[in-house]
Amino acid sequence: MFDSSKVGANRAPRDTPYNGSSLPEISHLNQEELVTLYDLVSSRLPPMKLAHLNMEEELVLQLYRAKALQTKTMEADEIPANQKAQVMNSVASVIGDLIRLQERLFNAERFKAIEAILLESLKMLPKAQAEAFIIEYAKLGSTID
Repeated sequence: MFDSSKVGANRAPRDTPYNGSSLPEISHLNQEELVTLYDLVSSRLPPMKLAHLNMEEELVLQLYRAKALQTKTMEADEIPANQKAQVMNSVASVIGDLIRLQERLFNAERFKAIEAILLESLKMLPKAQAEAFIIEYAKLGSTID
C-alpha cells in the first residue's frame, strides 16, 4: 500500500484516499516530489524493453532532476563553487542532449516527408525508370546499414 508520508516533507492533510481508492491525492506535490514519486513507481515496474523506451521523456526527466539539484546546490552556502559549477555543467549537458534529440527527430521526420514526395513522383515516371531508381535506392540503403 502507498505510504504518502514517505513521499516528501510537504505532506498535506488531503493525503487521503482519492475517490474511494487506496491512492492518495497528489495534486499538492511539487515537481521534484512528483519526479521522486515517478522514480519510486518506475523502480517497482518490470524492466522495460529498449523499443519501448521514450528517450525524450527520459531526457526531460533527467533535466528536471538536474534542475532540482541545481536549485538546491545554488541555495546551499556550504557547497563549494566548483561543485556548483559541476551541477550547472550537468544541466547544460542535458539541455544539449535534448537539442540534439530534437534535431534528430526533425531530420527523421523531414526525411520521411521527402521520401513520401519521392515515391509520389516515381509514380509519374515510366515503369522501367521507376524500377531502376528503386533498385539503386535499395543498394544505397544496404550500404548505409
